Amino acid sequence: MRPIIELPGIQESRARNAEQEEGRAMGVPGFQAGGRRGSGQSSASRRRESTSGTRAGTETETRRRTRAGVHTSGRMRAYVAVLLVTLVGVASANPKPLSALHKREAPAPVAPEDQVLVREKRQEEPATNPDLCDFGSSPDVSLCDWSNLNVTQLQWQPSQGQSAFWLGGPQEDVSYGDDLGGYAVFETSQIPQKTIGGSNFESAMLMSAIRPTTGPKGMCVKFWYSIGGLSPDRLRVLLHPMPDDMTKDDMDEMMMGYDGSDDVVLWEARDMTMGDWKEGQVVYTFDQRHSVIFEGIPVDSNDLSRRFRGFIAIDELSFADSSECGAFCTFEGGICGWTQDSKDDFDWTQSRGSLNPSTGRRGTAPPSPTTA
Repeated sequence: MRPIIELPGIQESRARNAEQEEGRAMGVPGFQAGGRRGSGQSSASRRRESTSGTRAGTETETRRRTRAGVHTSGRMRAYVAVLLVTLVGVASANPKPLSALHKREAPAPVAPEDQVLVREKRQEEPATNPDLCDFGSSPDVSLCDWSNLNVTQLQWQPSQGQSAFWLGGPQEDVSYGDDLGGYAVFETSQIPQKTIGGSNFESAMLMSAIRPTTGPKGMCVKFWYSIGGLSPDRLRVLLHPMPDDMTKDDMDEMMMGYDGSDDVVLWEARDMTMGDWKEGQVVYTFDQRHSVIFEGIPVDSNDLSRRFRGFIAIDELSFADSSECGAFCTFEGGICGWTQDSKDDFDWTQSRGSLNPSTGRRGTAPPSPTTA
């Protein structure tokens, strides 16, 4: 409970009134309302005393409020001082380096020409293998040292996945596994123009440089191929003999009379890969100089399927030692040296799965004991 503070004038007025009441109650003459017994003071004198008491009380109240304000201001100053001491203590406990007081500059942007993009090959081959052709990478795709035979209007083209929508071919290559890696592709819906005295070939042939004899151990041709669409028929790997005195400069003139009669079929595939890549290998021996030809063959021009687009693509062409070829047979390029048993009751024949559900099953499982 707060104490009651009375002004001096009020206390004096209360005492005077109490004295008058006591005098009137005792019947003492000389006491009048508003005055004190025996008091000769006039009403003007009493007003001056009352005014003096009120002024004194006002001065006392003003001093009290001033002291309260001074006390409050002192407390605020004390709080501010304590806060400053606390902040100084925290700053001392966790000092910041001078560099932290300065604005950090953003790192300078790296120029595009300074950025180096590294693309790794999916198929790792020895870097010293000069017989490997991966057909390059965008923008430098090429046929390496392989060339198109000019005896036909149909041609193999160096391409990449980015061009698959208008040139045909898979959307990724084998070497890099993306749409920038190169490969060779033959678009099979093309129909060559018939000319008088022109070649009757309706196939695209990609020929290697002249190769020496394989020796008794033989040579392995390794490659990847992809076949898709309605107009392709098959892909073949041919061996073409070359004269001993044949040079690279004489090859183009000599091949003008090419008719394919001396060629040996090393490997052949008819199955569609639906745009996927499959690996092919073939081992051969030959005791003369020769070239290897990849021949892409479309369906006959009279076939309605020839009107629809299709492609045959090859990638990662290489020559290697015969020991690097796998000892397996997929029956896609022949029967791999297997022979029929003349003493049994049935013979095996080479066949393939049908794409027509009304005529046979898709797949590689033989439907009967007479089919390989």
